[in-house]
This record gives sequence, C-alpha cells and structure tokens, in this order.
Amino acid sequence: MKKAVLFLLFLSSIFIAGTLVVISEPGALVYWNENLVEKIPETGKLVIENLEYPGLLKIVKPGYAPFETSVATDGVVNASLVLPAYLALNTIPSRAKVYINGSFLGETPGVFEVSSGELILEIQKEGYLKKKMRLNLKPSELRKIEVTLKNKVTLILKSSNNIKALFNNKIIDIPAKLEVEPGSYTLKILETFYASPVQVIHVPEEEIYTYNVNETQYSHLLIYGYPENAVVTVNAITKNAPAEFVLLPGTYTIKVSSDGYKEIEESLEIQKGVQTYSYNLRTAVFSKINNNIQIYLDGVPVSSKKVPQRLYFTRVVSEKGQWYGFTDGSIEEYPESLSVVVMQDGYVEYKGFRFKTPALLNVESGESIRVLSDKEEKTLTILNNIVFDDSDKCAVNFYANGRFEVYVDGKLIGRTPIYIYPLSSGKHKVEFYYGGRVVSSREVVIQQGVINEVYGGDYK
Repeated sequence: MKKAVLFLLFLSSIFIAGTLVVISEPGALVYWNENLVEKIPETGKLVIENLEYPGLLKIVKPGYAPFETSVATDGVVNASLVLPAYLALNTIPSRAKVYINGSFLGETPGVFEVSSGELILEIQKEGYLKKKMRLNLKPSELRKIEVTLKNKVTLILKSSNNIKALFNNKIIDIPAKLEVEPGSYTLKILETFYASPVQVIHVPEEEIYTYNVNETQYSHLLIYGYPENAVVTVNAITKNAPAEFVLLPGTYTIKVSSDGYKEIEESLEIQKGVQTYSYNLRTAVFSKINNNIQIYLDGVPVSSKKVPQRLYFTRVVSEKGQWYGFTDGSIEEYPESLSVVVMQDGYVEYKGFRFKTPALLNVESGESIRVLSDKEEKTLTILNNIVFDDSDKCAVNFYANGRFEVYVDGKLIGRTPIYIYPLSSGKHKVEFYYGGRVVSSREVVIQQGVINEVYGGDYK
C-alpha cells in the first residue's frame, strides 16, 4: 500500500516540474514568476530544471528591451532580445495615463522605453475620451507624439436625403457633424412619410462615431374605381373606396369587392412616394342604355339597348352638350358632371387626392382643381369641359375590336384599348398589329384641345 502511494506521488511530480531550455544573449538575467533564476552563460544557452508550470519567463539585459512570455510546459524558448525604442509623449491636458500593449508605463509628459516593433498605445484621463494608436517603432527610434485629448465625440449623422430633424432639442439639417458627449440621444425627424420618425442613438466613448439615419419612408396608396364605396382590403386593412393607405414599400395583396360584382384580387408592388390603383369590378349582367341620348363606347356609337358590362371610355352627346369619362356602359341619363383632361407632366389635385397625369376627372360645375407641373402651378375653377394640354402632349385614344398592338411612328406604345395617351400635335403614322402582321396602317392628324380618337383593326 505504501509503495502505491509513493508511486502516485512520483507521477504527480512529473506533471508539475520539468526542464526548460532558454536561448538568449549571454549575460542576460532570467526571471521565473518575477524571481531571479540565473544569468545566461557565454554559450547563450541556459537549462532550468524543476520548474512548476505554468509560469512567466522574463529576460532582462541593459540596453535591450525586456523579453516576456508565458510558458505552460517543457520545451525550448528562443528569446531574441532587441534594442528598445523610445516614446516621447506629451498630452493636452497632461497627467494622462500611458499604456503600451495593456501594461501601464506612467503618466504624461515623459519619455518611455518600449519594445520596438508593432505596439498599441492607449492614453487615458478621467473626464476625457480614451485615445488608442497603433505604432510601429524601429530599434533605437525616438518617436515624439503630442496628443490633444477630446472630451466630446464627433458624431456623424449620415443620410442620402436632406432631412430636417430635432436633435438634443435643437433643429439640425442632416447630413450633419456634431460634437457630443458619450451617451444616448433622441433624433426626431420633423418631416412626414418617414417610418421611423423617432430614433435613439447610443454614442460610445470613441473619438468619431458614425450613425446611419433610418430613411425608410412610407408610401401613400390611393385606391379608387367603379363602383364607388367598394370594400378595399390591403393586407388585412379594410376601407371603403375611394381610400388612402399609408404603407411601407413592398409587395401587398389587394382585394376589392362589392355586392353584385365579382371580387378581384392581385399583388401590387408599392414604391416610395404616392401611387394610385384604379379598379373596375364586373358582373355577368348587361348595362342598360337610354336611347334618348347618343352614346359612344370606346369610340363606337351604341345601337343596342344592352351592352356587356366592362370598362369603356364613354362619350355622351345630347342637346345639353358632350360628356366624356369612364363607365361600365350603364348610361340612363346625361351626366351632370363636367369632364376635365390634364395632359401636362405633373399632378392634378382634386378633393384632397393627388393624381399623376395624364388624368381624366369628372367634377361638379364650380369645383376647383389644382394643376402642378414643371411649367406652372395653378388652381382652376371648372365651369365647362376642358382639355388641359399643349402641342407636345395632346390626348389620344386608340381603339380596336380586340387586343391589337399599336405602333406610332414605328414605336410600340401598347395594346388596345389605349386611353389618354400623350402625343404631339401634327401628323403621325399609326399601325395596328395582330398576330405579328399589320392589320391597318394610316396617317392621322392629332389636334390640340380635344380628345383625339384613332381606330384600327376591324373598327371603322
């Protein structure tokens, strides 16, 4: 039993004590865990026995930078001593603490002996930001450094748009560069449409901190169509048309329904800004026609009392005058509203809604619309039908008895029917294609101030 105990003690001593070979400059002093062990002999090789691991090996020789390393097991340590470098350091303010590679050296101002090579210099003083620098010093080099410590962080607020915001109870324009103390701040964007109008910024203890402002903006989706007051649902949000939805950019599912009509459902990609979506619900019934007025549906005079119910560009002629707009073909009396067509590039505002041109509106007599374009901005009181265009953008409708491709002056513009297409006044060559061949080709003269109608296919 005693032999077994002695054997175990012998084994344990093997693991905690061993032999370490140190190769370094002759005459250098060798320390193990801060205790002097011996001097390196002239051979440059020292064998140390019965060491307990782990331990800190330190080798010092005047004129050279100290060598330090942690040793965990037996082996050979090749300690190449190098000439030191010197760091003459001054700070504003003074009495700042100096650290090299994490080890405290003293306070500024002063000249500090350091190892040559790559070093990390860190300067600390209470009430000021830490200053970190990466240095690469050559042996025997004297590097002079003067550092002005900062007590505030340079905060850079980045944005791709010019934004007016409230920061620390002051109105600023972003992008901006500010000097602030480390801590948390609230940024409040003063402009509309932004999805994150209030943002909290945590400023760390760094000389420079960059914050990318969240510029995600809401989109405004305007939905209208026939019949009015239809139930419109956009991603579980339900309203009655005409309706406005405030949404983040993305893909949404739109459903439109009304009693007696077929429901429609489709996906819509919402972009930044203002978008419009128009619908036309259909039923299997026919529309009734009043024979006491002359009606043109997609440019064709109606002779039957019933027509299929769908979306038509409608022109109504009676002794009261002429009316035009979009209907499902159900016309039982002359509409009381007036017709307004706006062709110039820009927008038209009516009853709080903004529509991108070209646009056709039906308004009551005496109501006002606001027209905004690159050329002008004006408010118009509507007393008669009007086509608001210019010689570069006249209103043109293209019809055919079917889906025909339409080319104007050799350029494809779409498939019939095409409504309120902008075209310059004067002569143009119009071709209707079906199945890859030309069905009809003609030269037309486009006029300003009216809705021009061009027929192709087997229309007149």
